Amino acid sequence: MNPNVLLYICACHLVLTAAAQGQERAALLPVPPAPVPEAPPVVPRVAPIPVPPALPPGPGQLLPPVPMGPIPMPVPPVGAQQQRKEQIEIGETFIEFRGLSFGVSDADLLKHVNSRPSTLYSDEQVKADLQALLLSGRVANAEAQPVMQNGKLTLRFIVTISAQVAAVEIRGNTVFATPLLREQLSLQDGAPTDGQQVMDDAHKLVRFYANDYYTDISVVASALTVPSQPGFYTILYTLKEGERNFVKEVRFEGTHHFSPGTLMSLLKPMDTLLDKDRDLNENVKLIELKYQAEGFIYAKVVRVRTERLSEQEIALVYSLDEGGKYSTEDIKIEGGGLFQPEDLQTCLQIKPGQIYNGTQVEGSRRLLADYYRTRGYADAAVDVFINGTSPSSVLVTFRITAGMQSRVGKINVSGNSFTTDAVILRGLELAPGDLLNAMLVDEHSERLKKAGFFSGVDVRLSPTTTPGISDIDINVVEHATDLLTFVASYSSLRGPALNLQRKESNFSTNRRNRYKGDGIDTKLDLQIGRKVSSLNLKVATPDFFGRNLQLKLPALDNAPAPIQTPAAP
Repeated sequence: MNPNVLLYICACHLVLTAAAQGQERAALLPVPPAPVPEAPPVVPRVAPIPVPPALPPGPGQLLPPVPMGPIPMPVPPVGAQQQRKEQIEIGETFIEFRGLSFGVSDADLLKHVNSRPSTLYSDEQVKADLQALLLSGRVANAEAQPVMQNGKLTLRFIVTISAQVAAVEIRGNTVFATPLLREQLSLQDGAPTDGQQVMDDAHKLVRFYANDYYTDISVVASALTVPSQPGFYTILYTLKEGERNFVKEVRFEGTHHFSPGTLMSLLKPMDTLLDKDRDLNENVKLIELKYQAEGFIYAKVVRVRTERLSEQEIALVYSLDEGGKYSTEDIKIEGGGLFQPEDLQTCLQIKPGQIYNGTQVEGSRRLLADYYRTRGYADAAVDVFINGTSPSSVLVTFRITAGMQSRVGKINVSGNSFTTDAVILRGLELAPGDLLNAMLVDEHSERLKKAGFFSGVDVRLSPTTTPGISDIDINVVEHATDLLTFVASYSSLRGPALNLQRKESNFSTNRRNRYKGDGIDTKLDLQIGRKVSSLNLKVATPDFFGRNLQLKLPALDNAPAPIQTPAAP
């Protein structure tokens, strides 16, 4: 019998059974200060964040206030950010390429951008510029990042360029064969790609070599034009393999507060330290966060160097500058007038009088932002300022910009060819007209990513022309959800057998969509053998007449009865 027909029959049986039962209705690091007694300044490692104009120091202020806000979103948020940027002049606009540029120049792309120097910043214009870049025909993805400098905005457009792959070549390899290296790459001859994917594949080659202790491996990716195929490129990876290195030991310099054993417990084991560019940076971050959690705001790993112990063995040496230890003298919340102070205080993980803890400061910032975002203020921003009050204490200020309270406009679904809108919207506890809870939108985005139906999910809020109304746009990229496997087996009891298993996690009873799209999880197990045959069907759906239902149907089972062993007299 055709497996799809059998699934269809059993699913119909499930519908009738459920219907009969009835229906039921769910910063952490500041920029280091000027030198203060007993606390020499150390330049911290920080992620790029928008820095507003420097503020003049207040009376008795030892450390200048420094913002520690969230990393900017791909598109500058409206509302809260609009109040601060709409009247600010743009000082510089430039293009930054993510990965290879494939011969596209920044001048070519800037022709599509109207947010230019000496013009006033506009959220709507930046969005129009991003749309124009995407429609240019060469840009696969684009983001905008504004950075405040000296009262003016520096506007950076980060773009990923698309291209077509004619062929992929690897040169310089002597340790591993080319076919083996090609297996590590996602690029395919004749397939579309983008600059980021090319660099991601280069990183895969680095990790493949580093996994065998070639930690000095370097890979250079380049794109060569193909004269006979305009728009196509030969992707060339040039390798310098280097020597094989085993990390024999790890040492620390400049440590006083923590023992080497404590710091070693934070790091990846030496035999899995595979990638200098990523794993070492991750270890550095872990060390610095450990110090910041103990009040060492400006603790920094100054450098990591290697010392050769033998022909194939090296030592890693982390050099640290611990800096001074600080406590939190007081905490202030500014701009939180929309809600009661005692309600906002519940979001704070830090307390006055305690040792400064950078992890708790960042956690408090996020909780404050989430408090507003769950109450309709989707564009709420929380910046953190650290001001010195003495050589060993600081004042932590959380500055809140709430923006405009918003409601849900339309909910738009796109990109789905067979998965129904109902499946994509399942679990989204928002409807048009509801107060916009941005946290529920984020949770739904994660739910879709974990559903197993899509290779790509993009959920974003889109402001409309009506103030206080934002649409929810959901775009998905579907992929195959069925799996067919065959296994041959043999046992002394059952003899030879052929096992067939058919899975479909997005099954539908709708024939028009080739039995796909309703999010029903089905599993068919068929075993055919000389002594035993069995057929089992499992059907599960998370939303069926308001129920979470599972059905197991043993349609056929002629397994021999177990052998009875007579009891001892």
